[in-house]
Amino acid sequence: MRALRDGFAALFADAEVTLGVHLDETPGSRVWVGYDDPTLQSTPTSARSGQKPATMGGTRNRDEDGEVSCAVFVENGDGDMDAALAEAEGMVDQLGHWLAHTAVQDLPAFTSVVFGSSTQWLMDRTEYGAAVLVQFSVTFNARIYP
Repeated sequence: MRALRDGFAALFADAEVTLGVHLDETPGSRVWVGYDDPTLQSTPTSARSGQKPATMGGTRNRDEDGEVSCAVFVENGDGDMDAALAEAEGMVDQLGHWLAHTAVQDLPAFTSVVFGSSTQWLMDRTEYGAAVLVQFSVTFNARIYP
């Protein structure tokens, strides 16, 4: 989760990127890594993973697969839902592009990373303006070396 947070933070100068949900009374753009909201998910999980012995070689390597729940939240401070949605779409596109093109090199021991294997878009109007929440997951496979 920390590797995703750090990589995502490098993409956005004006968005707050945090582990878990951080929300205050300031409109803006946020990315939450390890997103866990039991009111919006049937089975809330910040992250999950499992390991098994690697299939090749005589070492004690292990293969790990898992999933990290994340979210993009845009609250624009006015009622322009189209603008909030466009900003959320742009952020999601940047995250997906980073994961598809550079994450395997930047994330330690990852052999594959998949963006958005589960995605949900929610639009709402809050006291702070139009808001868009995009819940998504990042699934991964990794080789763990002793």
